Amino acid sequence: MKTPSCLLLLLGAMTCTPGLAGQFGSFIYSESGGKITITGLVNFGTGATGTIPGSINGKPVTAIGESALGGSVFESVTIPNSVTTIGYGAFNVSFYLSSLNLGTGVTRIDDNAFYLCSRLQNLTLPSSLTSVGNFAFASCALKHVTIPAKLTHIGNLPFAYCNLLTSLSVDPLNPVFSGDGISCFDKAKTTLVLCPSGYDGTYVVPGTVTIIGANAFAGNTVLDDVVITPKVTQIQDGAFFYCQHLMGIHVDAKNSMYSTVDGVCFDKGETTLVAYPNGRTGNYVVPDTVTMIGNQAFAGANLLRTIQLPAPSS
Repeated sequence: MKTPSCLLLLLGAMTCTPGLAGQFGSFIYSESGGKITITGLVNFGTGATGTIPGSINGKPVTAIGESALGGSVFESVTIPNSVTTIGYGAFNVSFYLSSLNLGTGVTRIDDNAFYLCSRLQNLTLPSSLTSVGNFAFASCALKHVTIPAKLTHIGNLPFAYCNLLTSLSVDPLNPVFSGDGISCFDKAKTTLVLCPSGYDGTYVVPGTVTIIGANAFAGNTVLDDVVITPKVTQIQDGAFFYCQHLMGIHVDAKNSMYSTVDGVCFDKGETTLVAYPNGRTGNYVVPDTVTMIGNQAFAGANLLRTIQLPAPSS
C-alpha cells in the first residue's frame, strides 16, 4: 500500500494542500495538473464493492497508481470512464476480486496490474484500450478474452498461468493482431503471438505460421504436446517456458529448419538443442551430435533431475 505524503486524519475525508494528497472515503489520492490519481487504500478497503470515484472535489480521477489497490479485499470493482491508466500492480494479489468493470476510457493497463487476482473469471477489455503490459492478468481465473480493435501493444505473458483460459478472440478491425477463435497471431497469421494458457491436449501450429513468438506458449501448465508444421522457420526464446505438462514437441519431417528426436526439438542438423519439454521428469542424456544448447532450451524444466552433456570432442 502507498503511504500518502501528508498525515491522514482518522476516518476523515481530507485534502492536503501543499502535498496535493488526500483521502476520499477509503481511497487515498494525489492531485497534479487538475487531475486525480488514486494512490492507496485505508485498511485494504471496506465492503465487498469498490467503486472508484469519477471525480474528487470536482476534478477527474484519471489514473489508478502503482500498487494503489493491491491486496484489497474488494470482491467487485468498478472503474469509471474518466480513468485512462491503470498502473503497475494496481490491483495485484487482490485474491477476493471476482468481478471487474472497466470504464470506457481506459487506454493503458500496465505490468502486473491484475496479477494473481485468482478469482477473476470474466473480463471485458474496453474498446478504448491500446496497451496491455507484462503479466497484466497473469494467474487469474479467466476463461475467454477478446482483444479489442485498438489494442496494438501486448506485453510479455499478459495471460500466463490462467489455467482456465481456453480461447482468445481478436476484433477483426484490429490492425496489428488477428485470431482464429483460439490463439492470437500477427495480422498476416504468420507469427503465433499467444496460445491461451488453458489450452490442453495437443496444439497443432497452423500451417500459415512461420514464427512461433517469444513466450507464445509460456505459462501453459496443461498443454500435452505441440506439433510444429513445415513452414515454421523460427522459434523465438522462451516459446515453451514453464509449460509444466508439456511432454513432446513434434516437428513435421518436411520442416527445413527444425527436427525432433524423441519429442525434443532440435535444429535440422541436430547440432543445437532448441527446446526441451518441461513436463518430463527423470534424467536426460543430450545426444552426441549436439554442440550447442539454445537460449532457454531447458528454462522451466523444473521436474528434470539431471542433464548429461556429451563428452568433449578430442
